[in-house]
Amino acid sequence: MNLNSESSMRRVTKLGTLVLLTLVSHVLEPSLGLAGDGRVQWRTIETRHFRIHFPSHLNTLAHRTAVLCEDAFEQLSPLFQHTPTTRVDVSLTDFGDDSNGSATAIPSPRMVLFAAPPRLDGNLGNYDDWLKLLIFHEFTHILQLDQVAGIPQFLNQLFGRLFVPNQNLPSFTLEGGAVWAESKTTGFGRIQSALFTGTLRAQALADQLHDMARMTHIPPDWPDANIWYMYGGHFVQWLVSQYGSDWVRLIHQEIADDLLPFGINRATKKGTGETLVSLYRRWQNHLVLDARRTYRNLAKKGLSRLHHLTSDGRMKSHLRIGANGRLLSLESGHDEAAIVSRSTSMSEGQGASKKMIFQGDGLQDFDVCGPGHIAFTRRIQFQGAYGFNDLYTKPLNNGPIRRITFGARLREITCSSNGRWLVAVQVVDGHTRLVRVNLETGDITKIFKPNAGAQVGLPRISNNDKLMVATIVDPNLGRDLYLMDAQGTVIKRLTRDKALELNPVFAPGDRDVVYASDRTGIFDIYRLNIESGVDSRLTRVVTGATNPIIVPEGQSLFVTTLTATGYDIARTMPLNETEDAPKHPMRVSKSASIRTQVQPTLADEPYLGWSYMWPQNWAPTFAFSTATDLASNLGVDLEVSDPLAHHTLMALVNSLPEENTVGFSGSYAYRRLRPVFGLSVAHLTRTRPSAAYYDRSQQAWRERVSVAGTSINLPLRLGALAVGTSLGYNLAWTRPADNLDPRFDPIDIQPNLPSETQSASLTMSISLGNTDRFFDSISTETGWSAQASLRIRRPELGGEVESAEVFMNLKGYIPVIGRHVLAVSTRAASGRGDGSVRPAYSFGAPAQRNVLFDALDEINMGNGFLRGYPTNSVTGNRYLFLRTEYRLPILDIFAGIETIPLFLKRFKLALFTDWVQASYDPLKLKLNQFRRSVGAEVLSEAQIAWRIPMSIRFGYARGFLAEGEQQIYFFLGRWF
Repeated sequence: MNLNSESSMRRVTKLGTLVLLTLVSHVLEPSLGLAGDGRVQWRTIETRHFRIHFPSHLNTLAHRTAVLCEDAFEQLSPLFQHTPTTRVDVSLTDFGDDSNGSATAIPSPRMVLFAAPPRLDGNLGNYDDWLKLLIFHEFTHILQLDQVAGIPQFLNQLFGRLFVPNQNLPSFTLEGGAVWAESKTTGFGRIQSALFTGTLRAQALADQLHDMARMTHIPPDWPDANIWYMYGGHFVQWLVSQYGSDWVRLIHQEIADDLLPFGINRATKKGTGETLVSLYRRWQNHLVLDARRTYRNLAKKGLSRLHHLTSDGRMKSHLRIGANGRLLSLESGHDEAAIVSRSTSMSEGQGASKKMIFQGDGLQDFDVCGPGHIAFTRRIQFQGAYGFNDLYTKPLNNGPIRRITFGARLREITCSSNGRWLVAVQVVDGHTRLVRVNLETGDITKIFKPNAGAQVGLPRISNNDKLMVATIVDPNLGRDLYLMDAQGTVIKRLTRDKALELNPVFAPGDRDVVYASDRTGIFDIYRLNIESGVDSRLTRVVTGATNPIIVPEGQSLFVTTLTATGYDIARTMPLNETEDAPKHPMRVSKSASIRTQVQPTLADEPYLGWSYMWPQNWAPTFAFSTATDLASNLGVDLEVSDPLAHHTLMALVNSLPEENTVGFSGSYAYRRLRPVFGLSVAHLTRTRPSAAYYDRSQQAWRERVSVAGTSINLPLRLGALAVGTSLGYNLAWTRPADNLDPRFDPIDIQPNLPSETQSASLTMSISLGNTDRFFDSISTETGWSAQASLRIRRPELGGEVESAEVFMNLKGYIPVIGRHVLAVSTRAASGRGDGSVRPAYSFGAPAQRNVLFDALDEINMGNGFLRGYPTNSVTGNRYLFLRTEYRLPILDIFAGIETIPLFLKRFKLALFTDWVQASYDPLKLKLNQFRRSVGAEVLSEAQIAWRIPMSIRFGYARGFLAEGEQQIYFFLGRWF
């Protein structure tokens, strides 16, 4: 296999020119890109304590945000007895359908709010005003993090805001405190969520409560990272019930002056008289006693008898009965979300006759649409910059998937019985509305829009396609079920209480609606007669039951139940206990269903990103070693960005004592447009060992290097395939520095001294792949990825040298059994240049590392070395590198000691073989030409300082052929 020749170099250069023109044409195409949308016009509202930055189409939501931010300031600041030291920047964004937010205090107090209302049936669904809940939660983080005192405060006066001790607290403290505050001040939130309390009760009854080390870090199983909100929030709530809300304030004040962030037990003891560890044990005992008490009280009334179809937990929802009588559900466990069909026979065991209908990344909702078809929503990239939910259809049996909408932002779909149309919830400008979608044409028609801060969710069409039922959440009227006709006109308000009603569905005959409600503090299933308003209770469970579906004969009920490991599917016989007197629902018109809220008029102005680009902090840097152990360095770095991160500027000035020199580097990125544009400059003085020849030997040579570059990056996503393209240009000048005049005898060989050079290079690359890993994966587990790049140096580009290099990398991951994975990597490169620039590649073992220094410097080794051979034992201007690893778990630990900032996760093993061939001549792919080795490697995963991941690799390798050797190595790094 000849990877390089004169003719191939000419072909490579022509290919590079073609690729360059193609990339440029795509760069100039306005519809492509990912990082941002240049068409969006950003504006700013300034209030007394906040600056709200928002896209112009969110004008109404932004004005509400401004009012609610000031409300949060007035209500939350007294709880912490703290006010932010500067005005808080709030970025309101609308680039996706995820419901979330974030907050930080570095380099200044900043909040990010996603303008997508949460689903009512999820962890964030217990609200009457989702925006208020989100703002109160994130502003609590600002009050937690902004508190700085003592030496850290003094250092911040010198360096700018750089030291924020409370930001280093365990996540359960920060998130738990914010969950407590959101619930205390809004009356809703996750403390009142029956899904949270039901999960805690299920784990308490099953004796599966997580210990403090897992809550401080993260467990390997349910509820995953949500433990910080669930356990943390309820733990803080219990502490407040025991010691008052001053505890929350005192712990942050105590940590605010700590240089080392590990004094949480000391701070807690000062506020309560006990350590956090002892308090956590007391709280767990409280949970167990309360869960047992609840069980006994409910058992006296008679509990529903549940026949479980599943027992593996995780997520299960969207129960549906197919035309063939099989039960369909949306499930996610070890793998990504999938639509699953299973038998409903009571005689079959759990998991029997299970069939996968569809599995895919980003799957959100589904429903049965007519005989033999399903519709589903899937989150996918739209116009590069947006992650929106779109609609698809698919036959239940084998058949093609058809995309119906593009960028429609649909969720919570319900199909008509004939399968020609459906109704969905659509997210628009921070609110939701109901739309009707024609499945044949894709046409979307708006049929119902709640007014002024209200949300609609979980619609369901009746069996005869004439009626609909949906949940409307209104800050004024409550959270209730409403009956509508198929055109979206409200007929009745079916319920009128403080409870949250979820997952309504019409019973056979369309005279009753079956739904889940948390009116008792536990989600149970109820049946409501539409005409009389009579409510009948159908289940009595201890933890919670949701997602009801009545089998066609109407004699039994399928539900999802909360368990210690997540959600499971169960079948039960309805209780049919009438609990409530007949209701007389108020008839309301479509326009009167929501009362209008009047918002104050606030002035806004165009967002000026550059006005925020002043340095807010600077930091001294010190590295014990570089990645190649050549030198230590001491320097100063600076990073500046505007609140929306349209502009990012980084600069570094560092000194190398061994080189007796000072260097600098700087970079700038502009992310508002698509693609992302970058500029960079650097200057350094370096010593190249053996670069010069005089006095009959190789000599070190000092030289000054100056580099300027620009880049364009275009990350995209095509379905499940991630695609990235980039184009970069660099211009480098190399000049001799302070070198001694060479001494040589006239009869010696003429000295060979590096001269001043100018090099210009153009680099083009493309990457694509669909790799994936899951909650308990030991490494990347499925899929493949491929990268290719071309680097050209030509005089026409502005340099003095000529070369061309091609790089290729292909990786694949095959799940074997259990958590075992077969990982394969193929890398290749070929380069050719003139006399002054000769591309060369070398392989061998990595140099010996100081693991402690690497940890302090955050240096992780890559995967480009050849195990079992000395350093630089294989060289050439072309190479082929084959690597195969069989990876398997050894031991899952996921344990630590209370709040000690060290958490061991797992030990994993890789049995590997490396094969490399490199040469300055054409490669001949023969077995005896490859340097090959075998070995075994143990990788341990841990977490230090509560949130910093660390992977340590310890291995043995044996190389064959003459240069091979036995090696034992130890360094930081991850698997490819």
